[in-house]
Amino acid sequence: MLYAGTSAFHQGDLLSAEKYLTQALNHFQHKHKSDEQIDALITIGHIYRDQGKYDYAHGMFTHALYLSREHQNPEMEADALNGLAGIYHYQGDYQKSIEALEIALPIRERLGNPAKTAAVLNNLGQSYTQLGEYFESLMYLTKGHQIISQTQHEPRIEGASLVSIGNLYKDLGDYDESLKFFKEAISVGERGKTPIITAVATENLGEVLRLRGHTREALDALQKSLDLSRKLGYQPGVINSLISMANVYHWQGNHKLALTTFRDALTLSRQTNHREGEIDALIGVGKQLLAARKGHEALDYLNQALQLAEDSKRKKSIASIHSCLAECYEILGNPRAALEHFKTFHKIDQELKSEEGERRSRYLKMRFDLERSEQRAEMYRMQNETNELARKAAEALVHERTQELEQAQVEIVTRLAIAAESRDDVTGAHTWRVGRNAAMLAQEIGLPREEVEIIRLAARLHDVGKIGIPDSILMKHGVLTPEEYEHMKTHTIIGGRILSGGKSRLLQLAQEIAVSHHERWDGRGYPFGLLGETIPLSGRIVAVADVFDALTHRRPYKQAWSLKNALEELERHSGTHFDPRIVQAALKVFNTLKIVTEDAPEL
Repeated sequence: MLYAGTSAFHQGDLLSAEKYLTQALNHFQHKHKSDEQIDALITIGHIYRDQGKYDYAHGMFTHALYLSREHQNPEMEADALNGLAGIYHYQGDYQKSIEALEIALPIRERLGNPAKTAAVLNNLGQSYTQLGEYFESLMYLTKGHQIISQTQHEPRIEGASLVSIGNLYKDLGDYDESLKFFKEAISVGERGKTPIITAVATENLGEVLRLRGHTREALDALQKSLDLSRKLGYQPGVINSLISMANVYHWQGNHKLALTTFRDALTLSRQTNHREGEIDALIGVGKQLLAARKGHEALDYLNQALQLAEDSKRKKSIASIHSCLAECYEILGNPRAALEHFKTFHKIDQELKSEEGERRSRYLKMRFDLERSEQRAEMYRMQNETNELARKAAEALVHERTQELEQAQVEIVTRLAIAAESRDDVTGAHTWRVGRNAAMLAQEIGLPREEVEIIRLAARLHDVGKIGIPDSILMKHGVLTPEEYEHMKTHTIIGGRILSGGKSRLLQLAQEIAVSHHERWDGRGYPFGLLGETIPLSGRIVAVADVFDALTHRRPYKQAWSLKNALEELERHSGTHFDPRIVQAALKVFNTLKIVTEDAPEL
């Protein structure tokens, strides 16, 4: 019965699974078989969770946790903790979910079960995503992704990992990347005959299509997800599909249908104690009532939503609710209350925006980490396919694939450089020129050709950390205040963090340059005040290349200098700001450089 129930559960037949496993549980209790009893309790808990019966599921997992500790069964203890964490997550208590998972993780790692370790890591990533803690989320999701890519695993675990990474991309606004992961998760679910994964991935796919404005395709995907979730009895999938469909109707202006659909989702959320769904449905109902100018009714729903969102610490939801409440009180003729809610909305919105720079840098770090994870996974698969008879052929394939991956890495570096500059240099030309100038200097002082070419690419990322500096500072036309200047200087540290951990010479050199290119020869630079040759050679080269380009091109706060005046300025600061050897190289190679400037007066 235990085997039949477990098989039915993995195939998505929740009703049959519940029947078989309940019979098995009664049998094991009667026979005092503790391990089998705990296993049945945990699987029934997962069934109740998927059915939205969270109180019953909580009881099953709690009983399993007690028995596993009583009988000193750490594997079952970790499974029970993971199950409880899932209940807390659905009920919106993300911190409690994280606490349970952080107890389960070291147990899983100690037992050496890669698949279940990856499942715990994935769940931690999901909870941190909901809290908006993207750095922690990417750390856990990336680690779980690496484990899954390199080991045999269940389709459900692989699919859940893909969905979680897709959701992280969705929260970060990279819809193209999120679609790739959701489509791959659907494929895994269908191939592995795991319909719940198919349903979850399809619902998320529909939500991203909605966010991109593809309403027809979104509704098709969401209807498919809704039908499949209902067939499986998977209540979270039903709730999420209904909410996403209602948002499509709202966007289309069909407020009557949107209101009905949000209310259906709200009813089901309350029946199953699905806190996330309840908050989103309450906000949705409130918005539709506002559209109908029904202020008093909207106020009731929005205040309920605010209380739940504050309990769950969902900052984005809280901001959205205050915005709606401001509109609500305006309709009701209470401008003072409307202003207070608008002020609160504005304050939270500014906090969210101030976090955006750091979020961007963490996002770029995630892109690099996932790229490296996929490279390692590909190499692992190729090694597994290699045997003694085909060793030479396999080595040739590995070499070819390595070349392709290196080329892909160069492409990513180029895109990062453009992304970093796009906020204050829409053409991206500055990064290209600094790379060119740095390569000319490197060649002149006698560095090997291969090193010159790496510097050409790596130098383009010298200011990648500026992606973490607020626009109010980065794009300011006037003189920065001392506080603003100190904040601006942190772009060197941010850049180093984005590029940290790279195994290739290219990424290592790019990190070195990002951190050191504002150090000075006399030790008065930043961030570490390095002196003379303690500054990495690459940083000394890019310092000259960067300043030379800044002098000879127009900036919001200055006109472009002539070539003659720019070279005189470099020479004037030789031995103080710059390495004298690099300045001498610059005077030689830049003297013949043809520079097109918009305005290059003699100063």
